[in-house]
Amino acid sequence: MRKNNNSVSQSIYTKLKDVLRIVDDELNEKEKERLVQSYVEKLGAIYFPAGPHFTYIFSYTDYSMLYVDDAFEKITGIPKNEVLHIPLYDFFSNFIANEDVYTAARLADIAFEVSKKYNQEDVIINYTFNLYKRDKEKRRMLIQYKNILYTKSGEPYLLAGRFTDITHINPVGPAMLWIIVNNEVICTETGTDEEILLGLNIPLNLKELALLKLKNRGFRTKEIAEYLQMKELSIYSMVRDIKRKTGMDVAPLITVLKEKGLLSTPVSAM
Repeated sequence: MRKNNNSVSQSIYTKLKDVLRIVDDELNEKEKERLVQSYVEKLGAIYFPAGPHFTYIFSYTDYSMLYVDDAFEKITGIPKNEVLHIPLYDFFSNFIANEDVYTAARLADIAFEVSKKYNQEDVIINYTFNLYKRDKEKRRMLIQYKNILYTKSGEPYLLAGRFTDITHINPVGPAMLWIIVNNEVICTETGTDEEILLGLNIPLNLKELALLKLKNRGFRTKEIAEYLQMKELSIYSMVRDIKRKTGMDVAPLITVLKEKGLLSTPVSAM
């Protein structure tokens, strides 16, 4: 995915790559074709009918799409023949919104581990992230899938699922994961402020972000100082530092952060 000089954060991607490549099983083309035909017709009842969507079959073995229906190109702007049997690790990094790249890696890791733990149960993995089409139009996507085949050791290696465009329902917000086992939500995770800031390459610390969140909520300088347990002069100084570091005034910067979902998370001064 996108390169970053932060070696600790970059290791998230390395870890994700390793997780998705640990399965040794290989499927030949006839087996892939048989599986696609067998499972693609069984997807409709288990997925959330929220609007335009496309169905897919996905292989953990080589981290690639084995099947996508004709709606894929319409929703993403990506010709479907570009993703079939092509490793998606580098491919989709060109389309996942910057603010979600680090979170998406971490959430995929969590989903994979849960898939292994509950491989004999009825597990549906759901997560949302922001995607940019080739025309740069931003879409918010809901991904839902179920593992359908496992190795003898219990590792998932083939899944079936659906991408749904939920922009009209929930146009902004950080990436989020929720996992349902036997109709019960057992896990919810969302993008952290640190991950989003890192992906956007916006040079703010969490205290500065907390200040902007409070300004967005209409707090005055005195109220912000009390909330953050700082002196008013320190708040003015922090605002100057924010302008200097970002090259933006507070109002347009708040607008940008709103669009990226950063101001929808609770205020934290840590």
